[in-house]
Amino acid sequence: MNHFAKFFSLLVLGATPLLGALAELNRVENEIGTATYSSRDVTLAPEFRMELMLEVPTSMGSWVPTTFDDRGRLIVASHNSNQLYRLTLPRVGSPEPVRIESIPLDIGSSHGLAYAFDSLYVSVGDSPGIGRKPSGVYRLRDTDSDDMFDQVRVLRNINGGGQHGTHALALAPDGQSLFMLNGNAVEVTPFDSYRAPPIWGEDVLVPRIGANPSLAPQGWIAQFSPDGDTWDLYAVGMRNPVDFAFNKDGELFEYDADMEFDKGLSYYRPTHVGHVISGAEFGFRSPSGGLKWPQHFIDGWGPVVNIGSGSPTGVTFGTGARFPGRFQDAMFLSDWSYGNIYATFLVPLGSSYTGSVELFASGRPFGAGDIAINPADGSMWVVIGGSAQTVLYRITYSGSEDVTPTLPDTRFADQRALRRSLEAFHGKQDLRAVDTAWPYLASTDRGIRFAARTAIEFQDPASWRERALGERDPRIAIAALVALSRVSGVEESHRTPTTPPPDRALQRRILAALDRIDWHALTYPEKLDLLRAYSLAFLRLGPPNAETAARLVARFDPHLPASNRELNWELAEMLVYLEAPSAATKVMALLRDSPSLPYFPVRNQYLNPLLLARGTPGASVGGTENVDLAKQEDQSHYAHILRNLRTGWTRELREEYFTWFLEEAPQYTGGNNFSSSLNTMRNQAVEALPENERSSLDPILSRFPPTQGRGGGGGRGGF
Repeated sequence: MNHFAKFFSLLVLGATPLLGALAELNRVENEIGTATYSSRDVTLAPEFRMELMLEVPTSMGSWVPTTFDDRGRLIVASHNSNQLYRLTLPRVGSPEPVRIESIPLDIGSSHGLAYAFDSLYVSVGDSPGIGRKPSGVYRLRDTDSDDMFDQVRVLRNINGGGQHGTHALALAPDGQSLFMLNGNAVEVTPFDSYRAPPIWGEDVLVPRIGANPSLAPQGWIAQFSPDGDTWDLYAVGMRNPVDFAFNKDGELFEYDADMEFDKGLSYYRPTHVGHVISGAEFGFRSPSGGLKWPQHFIDGWGPVVNIGSGSPTGVTFGTGARFPGRFQDAMFLSDWSYGNIYATFLVPLGSSYTGSVELFASGRPFGAGDIAINPADGSMWVVIGGSAQTVLYRITYSGSEDVTPTLPDTRFADQRALRRSLEAFHGKQDLRAVDTAWPYLASTDRGIRFAARTAIEFQDPASWRERALGERDPRIAIAALVALSRVSGVEESHRTPTTPPPDRALQRRILAALDRIDWHALTYPEKLDLLRAYSLAFLRLGPPNAETAARLVARFDPHLPASNRELNWELAEMLVYLEAPSAATKVMALLRDSPSLPYFPVRNQYLNPLLLARGTPGASVGGTENVDLAKQEDQSHYAHILRNLRTGWTRELREEYFTWFLEEAPQYTGGNNFSSSLNTMRNQAVEALPENERSSLDPILSRFPPTQGRGGGGGRGGF
């Protein structure tokens, strides 16, 4: 294995559930609570202690977001009413109760709070009602110094609310600005600047199967000034992360949701922790449309740690906690639906991170909406909320390990510094950018390479187009040509009547440059990148003509089947897209023999052993552990891409394809969209049949029942 391939393998390991050994958990007691509220089977990491500190009357709403003010008081908001409260918390060992003050302002239901600049910032998400404000970001101030907020000012109205709406707010590490997190139901607001290049595209070769019309960019993160006068788009492509947090080194991380209804299908993506770098594109696309990007796309940015099924809510780092060092550095994740709090241990690797996850706290019910570290005594406060009655727990450490505050992890600090220096070119044109960033397009570090390509995409393509087309280093050439396609054309679903026609002359030159690259000299990841570069040349600059398609079929056909699962998927998609005469035969052979290869670490393994160990329903796909997920994902993927293929079929292959829907698919299980997605694939394949073939296949087609496969197990409750 060469240096690049070895490093790639290490890096993408972070995208799998690297679960530490399940610790001997500390059983708090069988139940903890009161006659009104109690949680059963409560467990904690060893030597930690949990206390029920407050049971909140239902008249006060259901609390979720929290923030500490400059006096150490905890401010909370009800997500389902227009209520804010301020809590004075007793220190550990004090007999004092939690004291509650109402903040008498009608601000609207909120999923995000941040105290900064002598102000309370509130993200309001639900539709306006009586006494509520339109969705957006508000700033509350105390103008008469009586320790009560009296001024409410909207900084920006942002369309989109509900459970996938406006979410968390946080002060930037340098204390000069704020960040805002939004789910995929929030429209992109006009920005003053962009760190994620505003050249959106769905950018997948296989057409969507669903009817959802939503387009990229999906969930996004913005950075804005304290007065709300300037807004900068920082990262895009998330589904529905509710919260985010900065580690001690000032790096940003979010905990994103899965699309649970898609479980069992090849494009399912599990809940995961994402390292949010400047310009990041996480690749979430239309829900249940089959468009979500795989983690290996060169123009995408994948997760650090996959978690599994769940409903991500509040997160925090253990910074400031009186916990053992490893827990001070951990990122704590709330999973509302399964009643878990995870501790994720993020380890620097190159310019990004890898990591592992352990179960920290658990109960039934234990729907944590938010978690926060009390700066006064280093205890952890857990808000149980959402659609459940609100209670507050306090978690403290009672063991003998050293709780001295830890320092930032300086491993690979030079790599992170290099990545940030390249990110300084994002969002602006700079004469130094191309020459500075160009050599790093060949970096073996994915984050550095991503930052370099993004920096170049912000520069005038006239200044680097010829350099990209003439580049002889294959790694640099692939990245540069990806960038050139992205900035030079518009993906079809994003075109408007005023969009210029695709530049076919430029496309011919890009394809010629890609054709010069020797396939056999490339590593496995580089081959995936090359296929992506060809795809973007078609998606952004138009489909190939017959002559070009035939030439590329001759180039790629000999390499299918490949020795790697991901490469099989990408080569199969390319040959189907090109209508290769051999595609039906070869891809049906892959479907028939699946799984012929083991998972490569970059794929979406999503069974969570922590959940399975507790016997949690729905922990695996469909709640069943005895499912061959590799085979199910492989076969559903090939069925998905074959549905629109029109050439190369024989009567026997057609019969085998449709028989799969009758005999193999019903054995599989998945989320609530699993059956309907298979039905849609099959129906679209029937629609693609020539009339003479459709009639000859009627003995098979007439056997299809109204529904196919089994659903269930994929749904979850939410806030």
